[in-house]
Amino acid sequence: MGWGHMVNLVALPVSEGGEGEGGGETRKYLVDVGFGANGPVVPIPLVSGVEIPSPIGTTRFKLEYKALEQHTDRSQRMWVYSYRESDEKEWLDAYAFTELEFFAEDYEVMSLATSTLRQSFFVQSLFCVRMVLDTEQGGKGGPVGWLVLHGDKVTRRIGATTEVLEELKTEGQRVVALQRWFGIQLSEAEKCGIVDLPTEIRGWKLG
Repeated sequence: MGWGHMVNLVALPVSEGGEGEGGGETRKYLVDVGFGANGPVVPIPLVSGVEIPSPIGTTRFKLEYKALEQHTDRSQRMWVYSYRESDEKEWLDAYAFTELEFFAEDYEVMSLATSTLRQSFFVQSLFCVRMVLDTEQGGKGGPVGWLVLHGDKVTRRIGATTEVLEELKTEGQRVVALQRWFGIQLSEAEKCGIVDLPTEIRGWKLG
């Protein structure tokens, strides 16, 4: 586990006056809009060990400020985001981060490895996620589940129930699925961009 995921840390005022920039006390929260399924769908305060229930199903989240297994200096600490899908399942560590601020130039270097290394998840897998809101189920708008395209399959998870919506046999079917389920319409050049990549569904032809 290393720096493989980007998160936002948001500091909000909790009192007036006192110390700190702006003259008031602040509290930091993890705000992560990009992890996808099993990611935190609500802000999580940077408080070690506090469990936060998800509004989706029985999943719970937490942050822990601890050393990683890879640390040879056990005095070092990072924030580790973990989740478990139910009380019967084990906690799974998803990613780690520090409170060090990164700049655009840093992400350019880090994203190069993420998008080009053969062993990278994002090189080996095509992955698209959209949150399902309660408005789609006739409710008031809160998150209730996930819509996921992973490889050649589209699934929908509402609460603890997962159903397969489509199994895709060709790239043409996957292009249609991206538009149908996620509202993503690709140009002709973008459709060709997957040719000869590991994520391409083999046995199809352009045109």
